[in-house]
Amino acid sequence: GLLSLLMVGAGALNAWNPLGAWALLVGGLALSRPFIQALRTIKPDRTVHYGLAVLLIALCGVWAFLLALAPVTYYDSLVYHLAIPAYYVQAHHWVSLKELIYPAFPQNLEMLWTFGLLLGGDTVSNLISFSLTGLVIAATGTFALRWLSQQESRMAVLLLSVMPAMLLLSSGGYVDTGLTLYVFLSFYALCLWWETGRRSTLILAGILGGLAMGVKY
Repeated sequence: GLLSLLMVGAGALNAWNPLGAWALLVGGLALSRPFIQALRTIKPDRTVHYGLAVLLIALCGVWAFLLALAPVTYYDSLVYHLAIPAYYVQAHHWVSLKELIYPAFPQNLEMLWTFGLLLGGDTVSNLISFSLTGLVIAATGTFALRWLSQQESRMAVLLLSVMPAMLLLSSGGYVDTGLTLYVFLSFYALCLWWETGRRSTLILAGILGGLAMGVKY
C-alpha cells in the first residue's frame, strides 16, 4: 500500500522511470529488514503432517507461477489494467487518456503494475500479483490459526490455494486478489482491535479499508 502511494507521488514528480523504480525497490528492501529478521525466527511445527494438502498447494503454486510467466492475454488487462501503466511508463508522469474512461477509476494496484513494468516488464507485474495472492492465502491461514483451529487453518489455506478463480486471478494484471488482500487485512486488524482494544489496530483497519477503496470503484 505504501509503495502504491509512493508511486502516485512519483507520477506527480515525473519520476516514472527505471531509476525511480529501482530507488523505491532498494528503499523498500532496506525498510523490510526488521520484518525479514522476524520471519526468520518463526519455526514451523514439524509434528503436523499435511500430506496431500501440501502436494495440492505446491502443484497449484507452480501452475500459478507458470501463468505469471506467460504473456498477458486477458481482456481487462489489455484494455485497462496494464494498458494504462504502459502509457504512464512512456510519459514518465500522469497523463490524461481521453479515449479511455478507465484512468478515472481508482488505481492503487495499477501503480504496482506500473512499478513492475518499470523494473522489468509485464512478467514482473504478474509476479507482483502472484505475491499478493500468496499474502492473501498466508493471511487467511494465520487468521484461522489465531481464532479458530489448526485444522480449520489448514483447510482454509487448501481451499483458497485450489480455487480456480483464485488461480486465474493470481496473475495477468487483474486487481481482485489485491482487493481481497486489503479488505481481508482490514477485517483482520478490526478483529485485533476488538480483541486487544489497541487504537493503533483500529487506525490500521481504516487505512487498509481506504487502500481497498483505492483499488476498485
